[in-house]
Amino acid sequence: MLFNAAKDAPPIFKERFLWLLLLAPFFFLLYGGANQIVSHFKDVPSIAFGWESQIPFIAEMIVPYMLLDLFFGLSFLIPKTRQTLQQHAVRLGFTIAISMVIFILYPLQFTFEKPEVIGWLAPLFEALKNDLPYNQLPSLHVSLSMVVGYQFIQHSKGVIKVIYGLFFSSIIVSVLFVYQHHFIDIPSGVLIGFLAFFVIPKSGKQRLCLNFVSPKHIGMAIKYLIVAIIAIVCAFKFPKLCWLFAWLGLSMLLLSTAYALGINRISHKKNGKLSYFFLILFWPYFLGSFLTWKYWHNKLSSLKHVDDDLLIGMSLGRKSAINLDSENIKTVIDLAPELNSHVPLDKHYYFLPLLDLSIPDPNCLMKVVEQIEQSKKHGKVLVHCKLGLSRSVMVAGAWLIAKKGFTAEKVWSELKRIQPRCPDRTYMLIALQLFEAKMKDELRS
Repeated sequence: MLFNAAKDAPPIFKERFLWLLLLAPFFFLLYGGANQIVSHFKDVPSIAFGWESQIPFIAEMIVPYMLLDLFFGLSFLIPKTRQTLQQHAVRLGFTIAISMVIFILYPLQFTFEKPEVIGWLAPLFEALKNDLPYNQLPSLHVSLSMVVGYQFIQHSKGVIKVIYGLFFSSIIVSVLFVYQHHFIDIPSGVLIGFLAFFVIPKSGKQRLCLNFVSPKHIGMAIKYLIVAIIAIVCAFKFPKLCWLFAWLGLSMLLLSTAYALGINRISHKKNGKLSYFFLILFWPYFLGSFLTWKYWHNKLSSLKHVDDDLLIGMSLGRKSAINLDSENIKTVIDLAPELNSHVPLDKHYYFLPLLDLSIPDPNCLMKVVEQIEQSKKHGKVLVHCKLGLSRSVMVAGAWLIAKKGFTAEKVWSELKRIQPRCPDRTYMLIALQLFEAKMKDELRS
């Protein structure tokens, strides 16, 4: 098998690197964006106790303060299983996201003036000058230290565990001694850190659902995050188009998050029609999907037979009812959350969304296969995605494996016969291999 998707399997280095490549710019986008937004507010308050003026400025504490960035990256090398890596990544993302919301809703600023630093530490403090004095409560440095430090502490023993505990504690208190935060920011940062572990605990009930996520998901999340970053930068650069670019940036950020969390149901459909809420929220993605479909819909055959009662194809246009009736299709299974599908009211309709250009969860493929079998009682079934070249093809492959006894390798040549324009993409073969492995596990049990 090309990819072991088991939760307790050791993650490959590519996964670790992709999670870092996703969360590092995610942090800078949200942190920097919140800082810039608050900088436009008037009379941003601060909360400082009188005794805080007695806290000494200790320039050397900049060293542990800055080392958090290094250990943030190294922390992705620590988790031993795919599930613990995903939990760690989602905790970090949750901590960053919830802190950003608080930064904007309850903005505060730091008010103490830093002494001038000379010598070898001066460049480190120069780097801090790029950070605006906002984003105070909760201290993101504190909460991230807790999430990152947990990885190192729980995987060490004896003296090393004590050293890590002292080191990450020094990072937490360093925010006071380098004059980056007031005291109130520390307990609030600790609270957010504990909240992250409450929402995404090591074991037991997960309060934030962790879905199946593959390296392909993370790669797509990174691509949409890059678009979000470009859009947010443009929002600040072009004030007259600020809302348009901000809308685009938010839409792409949410889409990136959906891929990172493996959320297939990014929209709601009723008889093939997208709800207005999701149309507005994800308009750039839906517009791009529609234009792609519009370009290809006359260039690709709309329907392909898998067997006498099962067909696959592309999303249905307004004239598709004629094809459905001529083929005597009674049921439509829609896999595309990003595009309207014009389904006649006299057809049975099921919306079972799968994210485009990703490896679907074998359980999701099984759900579609089971729906196909149930729907065959009414007559012929059509399974469609946007273009009929990937998701519907993978579903057809899963159905052939489950119901016709094909292997993942042998089914590919059959799928190429059914849909000759199906692209040769490794992730599609991996998806079918994972589904085949699931079938074998079920037979053994």
